[in-house]
Amino acid sequence: MDIQPFAIRTNCRLFHLCGLLQHALLSIVLTLTVGIGVCPSQTPSPTRKPRVELEVLSMAGSGSRAAMDAHDWMKILKSLPIDSASLRAGTRDSKPSIKSVGSGTSKTFKVTGLLNRSGQLLLPGATFRMTDKSKLSSWFSDIDDPGDKSPEKNSHAFGLDAKSLVSLTEKLQSPVEQKTKGSSVREAFEEIRDACDITVVTSSKAKSKIFAVSSDEVVGDELSGLSVGTSLAALVRPLGLVVVPQRSAGSSVTRLAIKDVRSAEETWPVGWPSETKPHKLVPKLHEFLPVAINNVPIGDALASIQSRLEIPFLFDHNGMARKQIDPATKLVSYPSKKTFYSRILKNILFQAKLKSEMRIDEAGKPFLWIYPR
Repeated sequence: MDIQPFAIRTNCRLFHLCGLLQHALLSIVLTLTVGIGVCPSQTPSPTRKPRVELEVLSMAGSGSRAAMDAHDWMKILKSLPIDSASLRAGTRDSKPSIKSVGSGTSKTFKVTGLLNRSGQLLLPGATFRMTDKSKLSSWFSDIDDPGDKSPEKNSHAFGLDAKSLVSLTEKLQSPVEQKTKGSSVREAFEEIRDACDITVVTSSKAKSKIFAVSSDEVVGDELSGLSVGTSLAALVRPLGLVVVPQRSAGSSVTRLAIKDVRSAEETWPVGWPSETKPHKLVPKLHEFLPVAINNVPIGDALASIQSRLEIPFLFDHNGMARKQIDPATKLVSYPSKKTFYSRILKNILFQAKLKSEMRIDEAGKPFLWIYPR
């Protein structure tokens, strides 16, 4: 398996984007009108701004870097126009969110944010670096008026409103029909690009990487059967490239751009987390069977399990290259006994310093995303 040794910044908008897609259809058809009437004979009393409470969930794990990022972020947050800010460890299921509690003068906005491994703060609809203090302050000011449903205030990922996000997702649901593993990157890119129900353009730097790759450069993952959106993001990622939706005025998506990751603020992800439990998506994960693995390359072990589970396995080739994890040479073992596929996967991936996450593509098809722990 070929692994591209290219360091790529992890995009962590994933959880928020998934939440938008799951609730977007409801937001399209539901219009909330709030009317506030004041009797002419009365003088309105001063309105107290809603209280804003922020809880930050750290997803960065332990270590001096994570501790330093948390300390620096808390200093920034305490200088913002919010009433409280707290920090605690997050879990795998943690997501950015906003909840409104109470009403009138007792209204409080409870905001949950995530602090990722890249030192970025993820809030609903936005991602911030430590240098974005003014933008962050504006973001908190905007939630003072939740009744404003204008497109500018109601835009989410990529500057799109819910309707546009759903429309884009639908255009990226078509499955990839051709086999990709072992084929040239250029050939696979052209196949997937032509299957997209939307224009795909490439920057000059992206074009040079896709169309000028060496003849021995091949695709490491089998993308056949997955949606074109997830497949396109997975295909270009090992090259240090990302997929970025570009829109015209009015939040209307006109095309997808393939760009260098360093020039992109927001990127289309390699699949989405699902609220459905993994064993519900893939019942075979809880199939009980005898197993014995003795010093087998993890790449071979995973290929055998993948063929039995009948779902795609996609790999974070960039992260594995950085950690110097080669599936062709990393040996794993599992004692002879009866167990479940889910336990086998967790055990052998741990031995290889890897872990996995069940995701779904734009059409809802599950696949396993494998990345360094």
